[in-house]
Amino acid sequence: MTATDPHPSVLAPHVSPTARTNLTFARLGAEAVGTAVLVVAGVGTGVLSFSMPGGEGLDSGVGILGVALAVGFSIVAGVLVFGPISGAHFNPAVTVGIAAAGETSWRTVPAYVAAQLLGGVAGASLIAFVLGQAPGRFDVAVASGFSANGYGDQSSLSVGVLGVFVVEVLFTALLVMVVLIARRRGTMFAAFAIGLTVVLCCIVTIPVDNTSLNPARSFAAALFAPSTAMEQLWLFCIAPVFGAALAGLGYRLMRPSRTQMERVSRS
Repeated sequence: MTATDPHPSVLAPHVSPTARTNLTFARLGAEAVGTAVLVVAGVGTGVLSFSMPGGEGLDSGVGILGVALAVGFSIVAGVLVFGPISGAHFNPAVTVGIAAAGETSWRTVPAYVAAQLLGGVAGASLIAFVLGQAPGRFDVAVASGFSANGYGDQSSLSVGVLGVFVVEVLFTALLVMVVLIARRRGTMFAAFAIGLTVVLCCIVTIPVDNTSLNPARSFAAALFAPSTAMEQLWLFCIAPVFGAALAGLGYRLMRPSRTQMERVSRS
């Protein structure tokens, strides 16, 4: 999820090495913190709902809509706060999609992905720590799946691997296309456009596979879930990245048409 990637001029040769280093740490720090907040909002809301006394499953807590809104609100806030610093990707798939679209350098991808993974793990670890302070609640959360993604028996609707793969590809492609288009309209527009798109994606896909669209989110949750989640993690890394790359390439192919339309609109 991104609003505005920093302008390339900030890395011009006349900028001192210290300034470049500080800028790099600021970007990566923003990605790590933003991803942590996203995981706390999404995975945290799901886990705490599953772990509420007196019931099991999302129906015992805020429900699917509540989880979707929590994730969407975290995206809106994250883009508004961190968009001008790092672009507010918070998602390895989004970073890959933006690079595939030619909107950022591939050289930035490994560092961004590493920061996002670390942030996701930090967010999930915070959730685990909080649950560990309530006797027995951490074990209940783990037994309930720790809001991890899954297919087959791990899907609420028992959707098979092919169905989940298609859903992850299509909805990640939708998300990345919205990101690429919205980011050209300014931070405020991008924040709400992307946030609302995430809410829509969550409402539709939570019953299918608990909504990934983000390998960092899936990896973070799988670390604290039963071993099946880690065994199925490959799908939630490959499918979102594949969908994001398709959206990025499609956006890149549309560039001549977009340029012509922009010229017509200005005339």
